Amino acid sequence: MNKSKDILPENLYNLLRWVVYKDTGPTHENENTVEERHVIMLGQDIVHCATHGRVKTPKHVSLAMSVRHLTESKQVISILNRMGHCSSYEEVEAVDTSLAMEVVAKYNILGVVTPSNITPGVFIQAAADNNDINEETLDGKHTTHATTIVLYQQGQFGPLPQRQTYADHATKRRTLDSPAACQAILEYNTYGKKPPVTQFLNTVKQDWYVCGNPLDDGASKMDLAWALVRMLPTKLFEVQLFPMETDRQTVPGWTGFNAMVSSAAPSITEVGYCPMINGSPTEASTVYTVMKQIQKMMSSLGQHDCVITFDLAIYMKAKEIQWRNSNEFGRTVIRMGGFHIALNYLAVLGKMFEDSGLSDLLIESGTYGINTAENLLKGKSYNRGVRGHKLVMEALMRLQWEEQCRWLSQRHEDTGVDEETVTAHIHSCKDAVKETTGDLHNCCQTVCDDMTDVQKLMSVFRTFGRTASQVFSFWSTYIEMVQLLLEFIRAERDDEMK
Repeated sequence: MNKSKDILPENLYNLLRWVVYKDTGPTHENENTVEERHVIMLGQDIVHCATHGRVKTPKHVSLAMSVRHLTESKQVISILNRMGHCSSYEEVEAVDTSLAMEVVAKYNILGVVTPSNITPGVFIQAAADNNDINEETLDGKHTTHATTIVLYQQGQFGPLPQRQTYADHATKRRTLDSPAACQAILEYNTYGKKPPVTQFLNTVKQDWYVCGNPLDDGASKMDLAWALVRMLPTKLFEVQLFPMETDRQTVPGWTGFNAMVSSAAPSITEVGYCPMINGSPTEASTVYTVMKQIQKMMSSLGQHDCVITFDLAIYMKAKEIQWRNSNEFGRTVIRMGGFHIALNYLAVLGKMFEDSGLSDLLIESGTYGINTAENLLKGKSYNRGVRGHKLVMEALMRLQWEEQCRWLSQRHEDTGVDEETVTAHIHSCKDAVKETTGDLHNCCQTVCDDMTDVQKLMSVFRTFGRTASQVFSFWSTYIEMVQLLLEFIRAERDDEMK
């Protein structure tokens, strides 16, 4: 939008703003609105018409290319071109040919093709996945199964380096001589004896799983604060959770509450698409080629380390290749994306608790149908699976809190918690959520600060409950596992993976 706006004369832009929505104020007030987009599109039409098509505006070129890729219809593009909405079909062919010439020339000079919008200086990561077109054929065979690579980095601020041109674009061409394949598949096989395991031998160190990170401690306090604000006790350690004059629940669920409280601003990510590799990622040769190509891309961009993200199926093949060639891929990090980690964790969670009656609980409560409940416990549905486990976890946390209150009433001991102050802070946080005008972030942080002594008390109660009852221990483990999943999701979204 900003680049399209730059080609419009200022007087033309101001005139169209006044004609379309009677606005003569500062330009920054209406950016990224529907009216602003209409004005910029109309302005490009006028510039294109006034120059008789000599000025190639972003709208006319991009619209023609999009229609060509979506419909592959020369007639549709010609009709839109006669109406002045896009470039001609011949111009689109010239643009596509020019882009292809640039890719071929860049490969001939550098030996690898890197996206032009990815620049050195900011750490670059890569991801690869299958791109199955599955076009219709007579016998259903020989369809396209390609592999796509993308590079991404955080958006840079300030002036960017000028893009370098590698091909000669002095003359327009609508055809391109068939070049040699830029991404030839490198032969590789994984037959034979698997390499010996040299890392993580014998017993896993339990110290790795001991929480010592203040971020994790803050995350657990946030979840406890959300649960108490949702339960809204009249007194902190009272069995009756809700006041007599209960109204509708105004505190959103876990996702909505964290979205309201979170102060993390999402960073802008620059994504660059690389040429597709004409091979299925189910083949070891294709995965090996992907890893080698990414190494070359990083080297050409001045980066020695490679971080590559795969889904689970490709990750297993890539990891085996890395084990077999540890020296060749010593500076390469193979990882799964956050989505696939969470999805596999859902499958583990469902496998562990499949005979606990969890599916019956989801079905009988009317939350999900039979097939949906079975699929989400197998880790086949991310959104439904996370939602279902969140609902069950909250219900169990309410039952656990009520039992803890009864346990405290029987002990007749000082809890060490200022109950009136904590309860007042909980109600203040609830009011801030309801009004949506208060300082919700500070109110929630105040409640989290009060959770230190409450957490210690809950730890003592859970230790007692695990010793006294196996059922309590079983479902307490479930709550902790779901909380671990939610903390991982929050860390991914708030960029706290440390």
